[in-house]
Amino acid sequence: MQIDSALNALMVPPGQCISHIPPLPDEQSENKLQMPESERLFLRWWATLENLRSSLMVNYERVILEDLDFCNAAQIEQGMWKSVFYTVLEFLRPWIANPYLTGLLPKPEESESGQAVAAAACSRMIKLIRKVCLEDVIRVGEHRLTGLLNRLQAIRHIHLDCVLSEGRPPPESGSRTCRLMYISAQKLMLYLGDLARYEEIINGGQNFGKARSWYQKAQLLIPKSGKPYNQLALLAIYTSRHFDAMCYYMRSLAASNPFPTASQSLSALFNEVHTHGAEFLRKGNRSLTVPNAAARTEAWKKSKKIVGTANSLSLPSDELLDDENEEEGEEAQADAEEYANMSLIEVCSRVGKMAYFDILLTKLFGLHFMHAHGQLFTKIGALLFLLQRMETFPEVASMALQALSGLLAQRPCPLSEDRLCQILMVNMFNLDRAAIFTAQSAVSMVAAIGRSKIGAAEVSRRQQQQQLLQRKPKVESETLRSVHHDHAARFALDTFSLICRRAAKLFTESRAESRTSGDWLHPDLRILLPALRLWTEWMILHPEHWSPPPNHRDPTLHPRLDDWRLVAEMCTHAAQWFAGVKSAPSVKEITPTTALVVQLHLRKHRAEADGDHPDATAELVNRIPAFLKYTTLFEETVCAGFKPMLDLIPKMYQYSGDWDAESVAHYIRIEKILLFGDFLCGIEPPVLSYDVDKAIYEPVVECESCEQAPIKKSPSCHQSDSESLTGSDAESEVDVQSGGKSATAALKAEKEEGIEENEGGEEICALRRRRAVLRSQLTEARRLEAWRQQAVRQAAAGGPRGIEIEVRPIYILPDTNCYIDWLEGVARLTQTSSNYTVLVPIVVFNELDYLASQDRAFAFNSIEIAFAQYLTNPSSTSSEFNGSSGGRANLIQERAKAAIAFLEGEFNRRNPRLRALTAKGSMLETIAYRNEANGGKQPGQINDDVILTCCRRFCKEVLTQISAEGNLVSTAESKRFPFLIVIGQTVLKNVVKVPNQPMRVTREVVLLTSDRNLRLKALSLNIPARPLRPFVEWSSLKPVAVSAVSSLSSNDVDPPLSAHTSSGRWKNRKHPK
Repeated sequence: MQIDSALNALMVPPGQCISHIPPLPDEQSENKLQMPESERLFLRWWATLENLRSSLMVNYERVILEDLDFCNAAQIEQGMWKSVFYTVLEFLRPWIANPYLTGLLPKPEESESGQAVAAAACSRMIKLIRKVCLEDVIRVGEHRLTGLLNRLQAIRHIHLDCVLSEGRPPPESGSRTCRLMYISAQKLMLYLGDLARYEEIINGGQNFGKARSWYQKAQLLIPKSGKPYNQLALLAIYTSRHFDAMCYYMRSLAASNPFPTASQSLSALFNEVHTHGAEFLRKGNRSLTVPNAAARTEAWKKSKKIVGTANSLSLPSDELLDDENEEEGEEAQADAEEYANMSLIEVCSRVGKMAYFDILLTKLFGLHFMHAHGQLFTKIGALLFLLQRMETFPEVASMALQALSGLLAQRPCPLSEDRLCQILMVNMFNLDRAAIFTAQSAVSMVAAIGRSKIGAAEVSRRQQQQQLLQRKPKVESETLRSVHHDHAARFALDTFSLICRRAAKLFTESRAESRTSGDWLHPDLRILLPALRLWTEWMILHPEHWSPPPNHRDPTLHPRLDDWRLVAEMCTHAAQWFAGVKSAPSVKEITPTTALVVQLHLRKHRAEADGDHPDATAELVNRIPAFLKYTTLFEETVCAGFKPMLDLIPKMYQYSGDWDAESVAHYIRIEKILLFGDFLCGIEPPVLSYDVDKAIYEPVVECESCEQAPIKKSPSCHQSDSESLTGSDAESEVDVQSGGKSATAALKAEKEEGIEENEGGEEICALRRRRAVLRSQLTEARRLEAWRQQAVRQAAAGGPRGIEIEVRPIYILPDTNCYIDWLEGVARLTQTSSNYTVLVPIVVFNELDYLASQDRAFAFNSIEIAFAQYLTNPSSTSSEFNGSSGGRANLIQERAKAAIAFLEGEFNRRNPRLRALTAKGSMLETIAYRNEANGGKQPGQINDDVILTCCRRFCKEVLTQISAEGNLVSTAESKRFPFLIVIGQTVLKNVVKVPNQPMRVTREVVLLTSDRNLRLKALSLNIPARPLRPFVEWSSLKPVAVSAVSSLSSNDVDPPLSAHTSSGRWKNRKHPK
């Protein structure tokens, strides 16, 4: 303690304490006298400091070697690092950048000669300080720490080189001394890595290979510690490898002993990546811009009250449009997902740099994948704001999945085994974190309702439910799974489905009968198998995350995956491959021991030393038969210490025969994947079923949307689609059809060959199988080439067609959430000075009527949760509600009552700017008739569909013919008026024939809603949709108070809100059907 205190006392600039330090014995030597005084004084200060460091280091070494138990309890190794190395280096580093901080250099003179002398003195002082840091601190420190590590192994009789030589964690040991030695050795390895990292930083380099090697050894020694992963993440940050940094930070948090500050570092990383990623995507979008490319533009025109004049305002798509509206055909999109990103193919083919395609796609996938998981990690807050913060997640996840699909389809696969395992482990981490959030939210909700005034019996029942949740928070996963949890589960399952889809195709190109040939397992399939085995093992260990399957999937987004069908196909092809393996290896799974690992290391070392002349006594020495071989699985080593996979202990697999270790490992993986298929068949409720007669797996769970589900179209749509087919599209369609025909022919030929397979000898059968493989590969290559040629032709033709919408707002249709969120905004639109007609669908009024009723009981799945996200009024964030469920329900109820009172008052006044609207499009001046047959809904429709149907009544187009050149030609009026087309009440002029000219339509109705899904549906139907606030601000209408607008005498309108509340008239309103 006295040495440490003296060392801390000297940690001040030398200029402040040099007068109290006695001179050195050799300070009057000739060499020292030739040095400047500032350098001599600095060396005097450093020599004194170095003596104290050496004495302190000797004491620490003695304690570490003698009592490991005390070191572990008192953190002796950490104290040694901090006092002897870390504090000194952090104290000296700023002096390299500014040597005047030492207090030894005089202030420079203002003359040029004085400046030159000062610069020379600074340069010499910097070199001296850098030399001290590199040689006296870092290199001497590395030598002493390495010696300490070696002496520690010798004293404890544990050789780390033996147990870590195969790149796997050491076996579990029951010896406390062994565990304490591992802990102390890991700390010394981390400090050696830190010294190497400091050396590279001081030298200004980027080669952190030496530091990374020490960190990886430390991580391998104790995988359950989070500190090595945090240090590896630092190296990834230094070298701008953000994806690796994200994975390492998550591993640090998912360790049994997590690193405390990794969470803040991960949040900062996501913010940094979001900024850099947005800039990269903006640059990429500019580089991907194609002349005459398909785009959606809207020109908004705002009418003035002065007749004959108009103020036109044209807004670009990136200001008004919140979403990407470029859409492609279903089949084209599905095939583009299988092979590559179509826009990147177009750009790479135009610039002639297809070699950069994998690089661009990898970069895009990394950005979108990190963005998606950044939202899952950082967008966790109160339930009220969760849906708003996560509303863009489906689109980001869709882009990440499409990029991943393109990467998996490349030959060879640009993703490595390690990268695929990292992707799946990141999904596991956020799923585990979301599950914890779900359990905490469920417990807090039950507690909040239990404290409310719901009666003594209800309180008791809620308390029992809360106790059950606290005991086992993962029961009833369907009811407890939050939106955040569902998003994470859906994204993870879709990622797994893409890998299954690719693996199923690659299994068909593998031949299990010919083990010695190169097509025993496809090279790309060898890359996918570790990730498949890792994820299937996780699904077996954690069925609560995916059973029942997650619900949230946007049907408008790609890829459209049937998860369980793809899993069933993968298991079927894997079973067929497995059944065809001849002379399968006999594998035995064993738990490794330290003695076994050491003996295997000695046997390998002796075999390498003896070469072709092995020692006859080696078998007796090692006590392991020479015919026995051992292998391990890469994925088990990678996930060692990972909290979601703690039950997966790294094993060793013993086998014999002429099999190589890699082939045996792949065989074991496929066998475990088949066990996963059987698990899915036996779970309750089952997910897959096995047809014994057909020997195939079949999905039992019904999918939300099929991967290539056909879109139901009317005959007119089919006609318009066929008429709008361009020449290049027709050619591509012919190519695809020919490819499909060739594939069908190949399948028929394979069936015929299968019938005649036994007619020839083994050589003939082998040649037939080889021909089938080559034919399949040729068909696949032709299909890929056909789609690439289609993309090139489409780019040469000017790209896909766009659409230009001229919006002249006359009819405004606010959704229910507009009345709940901002009733004053709706009142602005209905004032007499407005030029708009506000439409109130009967279904919207019925929804408000239900929200205002008092006789409904608040439940978790009630309509209040659906409308809670729209409470964005700043005034509502204060005392109106304080985050509780009851507060939200009451606030929504009061706002719905105010909205109904406002509408009834305006209709009683016969406001000319307000009209009721039925589902069939009839406009009414009163809302006395509020009941419609079946609620105005057709079979299978919901309220959103009714609202969209009301909007479409005001934007009907006469059936038009769209020529291949992009011209608008009216089929009804083409003979009389060949250059005109009628859209609603608007006449559009035909334009000059220009290739891929955008379609031009006019809209006089605008849908106002804060529901993102409803806006997406409206945009797909070319119905202008905006949130309420931006539209009201754009309209420039003067503010209007709701109370002032609706203030009438008691004879004209309903009683005020207080009267409504007391009279009970809200109880008499009916539920919306």
